[in-house]
Amino acid sequence: MYDLLDNLLRDIIIDRPTAPIDYLINKLKQSEKRRIFISGPNGKQVKEVAANNANRFSLKTLSMSEIVRSEVDKATDSGKAIRAAWLEGTYIPDDVMIPLAMSKIEEMEA
Repeated sequence: MYDLLDNLLRDIIIDRPTAPIDYLINKLKQSEKRRIFISGPNGKQVKEVAANNANRFSLKTLSMSEIVRSEVDKATDSGKAIRAAWLEGTYIPDDVMIPLAMSKIEEMEA
């Protein structure tokens, strides 16, 4: 509750609306973006759990394994780095995975 009030106060000070009450009401009516991250080892029905939660709470799903496979299939720069990591038996570097994830999240939220 304190975070909500703190954010509303910060926003009203920064934005300086001409109708502050209407501004606050509109801010409170805006729905916040909700994100749930589910991860787990292969074969543990992670996609099924994610799909069930997405359906239950009206959320969208994003499968990093599908994105990774797609990048490899398309032979993009990211896909080449992913394939190299697979062949070496190492983790896919964060500087490859994070931009992939963020671009897909931004697409979904646009």
